[in-house]
Amino acid sequence: MAITVGGVEVGSVTVNGAVADTVTVNGVEAWTNLAPGSVTIDYDGHTFTGSGADAVVNMTAGAGTILLPSGVKSLSLCMCGGGSIGSGICPTSGEMQGGYAGLTVSTEITEGLDAEIAFVVADRIVDLALDGNPSTFGTNYALGGTGSVCLTDGYLGDGAEKVSCGGTFYDGVKVSGSYIYWGGEASAFANGASDGDGETTPRVGAGSVLGQSGGSYGGIKITW
Repeated sequence: MAITVGGVEVGSVTVNGAVADTVTVNGVEAWTNLAPGSVTIDYDGHTFTGSGADAVVNMTAGAGTILLPSGVKSLSLCMCGGGSIGSGICPTSGEMQGGYAGLTVSTEITEGLDAEIAFVVADRIVDLALDGNPSTFGTNYALGGTGSVCLTDGYLGDGAEKVSCGGTFYDGVKVSGSYIYWGGEASAFANGASDGDGETTPRVGAGSVLGQSGGSYGGIKITW
């Protein structure tokens, strides 16, 4: 087992001439050489980096369980709920407003990491005015975005940059024509939609003539 300081290897722990994988003190593992890893889970599947490939994920349609690699003692969780859709036409204003992204939750987990953890990645919605679906990971919960009906309660997206657990994403852009279409809010894992194109893409809905821009799926990312 190598020991590093400031990213520089300065030594190792050996037992009977062999490099050790772990150090145990009074029956408790005090050190491990487990490499960093991550697992990103979306509604349709998951991707690994580093030792994340050693995790066991079983899921169907956004719901499932994950068993982490042996030796993980602390987990960073970042996840979001599903987004709402854009509003329909607001007759008095000629404006259609965007949908809201689901709530983003970030936390550290240190308990229960040696057993399977249940999760749910929020499915997207396609019904006007409903809140987005929630995502869950163990006992952690991320609410969906607030539903939008008309001028007073929608999201006014116009291309703003958002940095979150899934990387850097952008709100949908405002489009002006016969009507004004505001963009949807960027989620923690996806761009917002512009001019109603959330109807056919898994992104937070923008304003739509038919009021049927689809909201985004949720997402989960864990790292150790």
